Amino acid sequence: MIIADQSPRKVTTDVVALTDIKMAFRLVEASDKEILANSANMTEIQQQRLAKLKPGEAFLFFGKLDEPEEIKTEDYRLANNISITLSDDGIKSLSTYWNDRKENLRPYPECAYCRSCTEGCDYGKRILGREIARRIFRKKFKPDSADSGVVKDVFRQMATLIKQELNDEEFDNHLLACVELHLLRRIRYGTKIKISDATVKTTISKI
Repeated sequence: MIIADQSPRKVTTDVVALTDIKMAFRLVEASDKEILANSANMTEIQQQRLAKLKPGEAFLFFGKLDEPEEIKTEDYRLANNISITLSDDGIKSLSTYWNDRKENLRPYPECAYCRSCTEGCDYGKRILGREIARRIFRKKFKPDSADSGVVKDVFRQMATLIKQELNDEEFDNHLLACVELHLLRRIRYGTKIKISDATVKTTISKI
């Protein structure tokens, strides 16, 4: 049994008593220390020492010992120069799975029509495009909208509408395609306006 004060479970007398080998790291709870000390034949000094153990230090006890032995485990990470953190550049260098699978990142069937997305989906532009499309949709359309003329008016001024929603983000054809794709999907599934697959393909493939 390994006992430490990080454990979410309360140390109980029965659990400690029924184990032969006990390894206890730092403990600060008085009742926990008392239970362990009684079960491992600790001296009063050893019991007090439990609250002062540093990382890697512990008391080890098993049946053939008269009293527990204080031990210190090696810091394996330090000895082998293993870092427990990873920089953003380090994560980027290891995140290579999608490098040659970008075509699988395109989330919608309509993405296949977009020439700006032939190398795969730009996740940042997709999220930005979806948000801008949501804003334009809320301003220009309602669930009961049925006039296809509104769609033509909106798409004629699409570049201007997008730029009005941007802050420091860059406007390009990839973003334009994402916004138009998301907006067309919202119109198709969120209004009464009928938009054919051919219309979607023609609109997106121009970008």
